[in-house]
Amino acid sequence: MAATWRALGWCLEDCSVQPRTLVEGGTNATVLASRRIQDSSANVGCALHLIGEHVVTISFVEGPSMFPTMNMTGEATIELKWINPHNLQRGDLVTYVSPLDPARRVCKRVTGLPGDIVCVDPTGQYAPSTEHVVIPKNHIWVTGDNLPWSRDSRMYGPVPLGLVKGKLWARIWPIRDRTIFHSTFEFID
Repeated sequence: MAATWRALGWCLEDCSVQPRTLVEGGTNATVLASRRIQDSSANVGCALHLIGEHVVTISFVEGPSMFPTMNMTGEATIELKWINPHNLQRGDLVTYVSPLDPARRVCKRVTGLPGDIVCVDPTGQYAPSTEHVVIPKNHIWVTGDNLPWSRDSRMYGPVPLGLVKGKLWARIWPIRDRTIFHSTFEFID
């Protein structure tokens, strides 16, 4: 076995394998191989970062505002980040920067698109249930599925599309509850 390692340019000393310096045309082959591995690792790391920041990522969603669609104790979801906010549809689950706390990301359901007339608060908790608003251009109206426990557009109004960061596509954890999110929203003219 030791003869095989030596033939491949490795030496066996004190029960440990150490690389032997090989010189090919004045260049250290061990250093070149190490640099290739480091460059490959850096490229893979950069690619994973770019994909996670701009294409798709796994996001953890928790809290009572989206119950029963989302479990209150938390779920892992696939979040699509390479989206055109102008192509959102009513019923989509979106993530966006909270207008109340810019350090937080929140998840809500799109219930109004630019030009729609929506009831500000059908529950009457934050505004009279007869009050309506027209969603301005480049904004959406979002609400949680569990209205009594949700801080959403009923509190802070239409959300600018510039704050939208992604769209939830599927639940992947817990495995028994995995599913692709389909819009169950019914639009009434």
